[in-house]
Amino acid sequence: MASTSGPWAGFDDLERRTLITNILNSLKAYELQWGFAPGSMAINSPVWFALWLADLSNLEKIAAAFAENPNGTRLEHNEVVPHLLTLWLPTSGIGSRFPKSRPGSSTPTSPVDDNPSNSAPNSPTGPRTPTGRALMSFTPAKSSPLMPMGKKRKLDMEASPGSPKPKASEPSQKDLSDKVRARDDVCIITKATEPLEAAHILPSQLCKNAHSGESKFSKFLALLAYFWSPEKINKWLSHKEDVFNSVANRLALAPSCHAYWDNGLFGLLPIRVAPDEMSMQVQFYWLRGENLPATGHSLLLENDDENFIIPPIVLPSDLRKGGRKYNPDTHNAPNLILVNNDTECVISSGDVIELTTPDPESLPLPNEDLLELQWTLHRLSALCAAAGWQPPDYDDDDDDDNTDEAAAVNTPPYHELKDLSEMTESKRAYLQERFASGTNRNCDLK
Repeated sequence: MASTSGPWAGFDDLERRTLITNILNSLKAYELQWGFAPGSMAINSPVWFALWLADLSNLEKIAAAFAENPNGTRLEHNEVVPHLLTLWLPTSGIGSRFPKSRPGSSTPTSPVDDNPSNSAPNSPTGPRTPTGRALMSFTPAKSSPLMPMGKKRKLDMEASPGSPKPKASEPSQKDLSDKVRARDDVCIITKATEPLEAAHILPSQLCKNAHSGESKFSKFLALLAYFWSPEKINKWLSHKEDVFNSVANRLALAPSCHAYWDNGLFGLLPIRVAPDEMSMQVQFYWLRGENLPATGHSLLLENDDENFIIPPIVLPSDLRKGGRKYNPDTHNAPNLILVNNDTECVISSGDVIELTTPDPESLPLPNEDLLELQWTLHRLSALCAAAGWQPPDYDDDDDDDNTDEAAAVNTPPYHELKDLSEMTESKRAYLQERFASGTNRNCDLK
């Protein structure tokens, strides 16, 4: 069962902080080796904050990959990992672009509405890293440093392409909405009566064709494998196709709560399920960070002391208000408040909410494993939002990516270039590394 320590549980773990410090030291050594400005070889926000949430076993392998090939590993992670967030929150907040105005402004839907959310942009197939691995290959064995070539980890929920499971008869969306109403009766957060909406835990776009090897779900699995173990991913998602399309993947929320949920403004930490499975307890937390380093870079190493270990980042665990700063000029403070309509008390971070069902067989409680996945990825989303990160704009051409990181591996060889003065640090780093490698082998770069 998940810890009840709050949003930043585990961030202060000494082993985690040491491994993250090692990654930053690898980037610093690379900058010194090639003469780049301190902090120029940065890890973007999704990668940086995922390091604080990753399984330690995965984090060890990531640190080893950075030690072996700092810039190649950085380029790969920076290009691939943001897609994890666009798959998780596809239509608002992180999934499109962070709101420029007030957060939580998604279009309201009909009472207990269960319409699927809009699909996220297709993940492009991008360039290759200096090590030759495809940046946007979503097969874990090929794309992740955690799974070296020739050693493919098996995730139980992956089905063989071309051999789809027979799909059982799925309930209609109206039937599911009616069941959510019958189980929850009111908004599980505020106890408000109708209008209510049936909110997904695992987004609807990931529930569709989850057994298909070509689905967004399979890409989602491969992205999770960068930071979390097969055992944990299997626990979260293995053999749960029936759960995805049931009330166990849904919560009754008031329209405002649903909008906040879809924007990752709060999270629910599961803490206990009753033995008879007729009730469970979750903790409510506003997810809002402040004064967080937006990226991981060598300037976070405050001095040359070899014993220095980076301090933990923090997500507050005692908030009475939620939201994000939406006006960069006036810096208006977040002011979202939720009230328990039964007690008329303000709902604060750490409050325990009890969920119940009259029939655990036909109206099961929200799935505990999916809630644990939600708790992890909502925190990642909130950390990125607090740091001001915006997802890249993907165009419709899968072979074209205009980002500097992608351009770094598509630029002509070093010896063909006349002027490096206008290049980004990423481009110059990669090209100089290629040039040095080719020179050492006494061969021409082609």
